[in-house]
Amino acid sequence: MATASKKEEEDYRARITIMLGIAKFLLLQALAFRGHDESSSSKNKGNFLEMLKWYKEKDEKAAKLLDNAPGNNLMTSPKIQKQLCKACAQMTTKAIIDDIGGRQFAMLVDEARDASIKEQMAVVLRYVNNKGQVIERFLGLQRRILDENPYAFYIHCCAHQLQLVVVSVAKCYSLFWISLTTSL
Repeated sequence: MATASKKEEEDYRARITIMLGIAKFLLLQALAFRGHDESSSSKNKGNFLEMLKWYKEKDEKAAKLLDNAPGNNLMTSPKIQKQLCKACAQMTTKAIIDDIGGRQFAMLVDEARDASIKEQMAVVLRYVNNKGQVIERFLGLQRRILDENPYAFYIHCCAHQLQLVVVSVAKCYSLFWISLTTSL
């Protein structure tokens, strides 16, 4: 097994720093990473790859570093992009948990279906910081909270149940209205 030289390690750190910087920017702006067509002939390969291209155009040293990366170390694959997001999410969650410390907090959880009929869950932590300010932080890793604090408890959202009932009734009513108007 060959060991990496100091230069190879420095190059890797520099490449991962650039990739994490791009991931951080996209996450802070709530932008999608991937595009519909990421082929070499595409004019718009998605935000991650396009920002990487822009970065290389603006910084010759970065371009040389990124273009000379070994094929298995490009760090541009969808799998690597997901891992970068996951690493950022874990660090953010840890910072929020550290900020809460041993103080009490409230966790608000809500879910809804998106346009593709996929359930999406939002997790919000609300707590008071050291300065007495009420802070709300959005999370996606509710399991970690329970692992860190087994005394956290869940209060079911009755508004969500009501929303499901209203949607169900609305569907029935629209079907009734359609059948009534077609029979007239």
